[in-house]
Amino acid sequence: MAEAGDKLYAQGCLEPFISLGGTLLVALDGTDSFSSEKISCPCCTRQTLKNGKTLYRHAVVTPVIVAPGQSRVVPLPPEFVSAQDGQEKQDCELAAAKRWLTTWGAHYAPRGITLLGDDRYCHPPFCEAVKQQQMDFLFVCKPDSHALLYEWVADFTRTGDVRALEKSRWNGKQRLTERYRYINQVPLRDSDDALLLNWCEITITNAKQELVYRNA
Repeated sequence: MAEAGDKLYAQGCLEPFISLGGTLLVALDGTDSFSSEKISCPCCTRQTLKNGKTLYRHAVVTPVIVAPGQSRVVPLPPEFVSAQDGQEKQDCELAAAKRWLTTWGAHYAPRGITLLGDDRYCHPPFCEAVKQQQMDFLFVCKPDSHALLYEWVADFTRTGDVRALEKSRWNGKQRLTERYRYINQVPLRDSDDALLLNWCEITITNAKQELVYRNA
């Protein structure tokens, strides 16, 4: 799979996927390849269900190259979530993503990679690992899991330091208003050595001022 992706890159087939700043967007996400309450193996991860039963799972992190306007994706080598030798703690999606970075980071970083992921990836050690591989990232950042960061955003909002940009567009059915808010160099956690990140938020409302979409 890695060799196929390398050939596509070398032959210029990935040109339609190049995004802002000449980067390739690589989305990280985990998915189950198997799950059962009855069948298991030593490589399974275990999840206790609300009914007290155990769910045995095989999961995998599946990095794919994506781009706005592209209906297809380009898969990159996956990393399986599985029991690791010498580790007592159960493996998880985030740990598997870190292993993928260690294995493939130096290989793909020269192509200009921006990693995309949900809130679970917006975790200080993982963000640091991404930066060490000379990659950028754009991860979802939820208020309930990043309370300190949003305290800073609230403070800077009161002082007028959070910048905003608003524009409207017609999506073929209705008029939508997109509002962006952003600020640079806010800490991800409460420590003197906290990683300073750039935060941005988008909200989309319709003509009735009803919220259609929000993310940060």
